Amino acid sequence: MRYTLYLLGCVVLAALGAVVSISSSGTALEFYRLTGLLDYATLAWLLAVCVLALLGTGSLRAFGRAFRTTFQRENPLTASQARESLGAWKVVSAAALLAGGLGLLANLIQMMHNLDGSYLAGLGIDLNIALLSLYYPLFLDLLLLPVGAALKRRLRELDRGTGGERLQGSISLRSSRRKAG
Repeated sequence: MRYTLYLLGCVVLAALGAVVSISSSGTALEFYRLTGLLDYATLAWLLAVCVLALLGTGSLRAFGRAFRTTFQRENPLTASQARESLGAWKVVSAAALLAGGLGLLANLIQMMHNLDGSYLAGLGIDLNIALLSLYYPLFLDLLLLPVGAALKRRLRELDRGTGGERLQGSISLRSSRRKAG
């Protein structure tokens, strides 16, 4: 429930940041400015790179497990599953930032090639698309931040011995030492 509230809060704050206009005459809400945050090709590029990174590393299932753990508390992860899910979270975060940086550079390079005296009218739109290439991965990382925090918290609990898995491992280690010595 807390994660759902966090997601909703992030989306509302991002939308408010897009529509609030502050000028010398006062503050106004301009909802038509929300369209400036939408570029489906850039969003599809980012999501495709993240999915390909998960498929390439074999971490798609672990990433799904990370989300399931964030929304459910009844079925906690084992230490190995938590480490694998944390690795998948890091893969998505890094892939998103790298894809956003590449998209930004590609769009800026394309914009530079088109610069001439008659092109100034389309300059704002191209610059908006270039910056959205970086905005989307940063926003995705902001949305995934609690998932990583939950996985790190679960690993700390397991390292302290509250998860049960560490306790079983120490008992089996002691019994194998008795048999050997």
